[in-house]
Amino acid sequence: MPARQVGNAPTSAADLSIQRELIDGANNARAAGDYATARAMVAEVVAFLLARPPAEQDATWLALLNSAGRAAYDAQDVRTANRAWGRLHEVLPEDHSDLQAVRVGLAVTMKMLGDLAGARSLENKVVEAYARTLPDDHPNLQVARLNLAVTMWKLGDLAGARALEEKVLKVREHMLPDDHP
Repeated sequence: MPARQVGNAPTSAADLSIQRELIDGANNARAAGDYATARAMVAEVVAFLLARPPAEQDATWLALLNSAGRAAYDAQDVRTANRAWGRLHEVLPEDHSDLQAVRVGLAVTMKMLGDLAGARSLENKVVEAYARTLPDDHPNLQVARLNLAVTMWKLGDLAGARALEEKVLKVREHMLPDDHP
């Protein structure tokens, strides 16, 4: 395993490259069925990235933290995924498309942890952001609406879920040809 930087010394491109290698290693360990190693590796990456000062939280940092969150989630470490995605949620601009992706991932994690109300709140923010920034027929907006509808259904809001599903159906019927499979 590569040596890791410790402390608060400035992060170099090599340090971030090592973190990328660790994420790749965690994904490989998970693919081989070694979830414990994958979780340990990705937890180390998340801890390293979260320790970086704000001045070093650039686009590469954002991408690595998001990848580490995904790797943690895939390794069934929802708490580490939540830490990574929670931090991204704090630093990205409100309507940024990457923030919406982070919110979706965090909402899935929250559902797995049993926090359906929290997941609904995040999914609602995604729908609102996409409604402000995307055309009404955009597939990402439609998927976000369906995700929210499922969560609403699980929370017992069947009327709200139905209304969203009908809205998606109306858009899809308008966009897709009659003979679409």
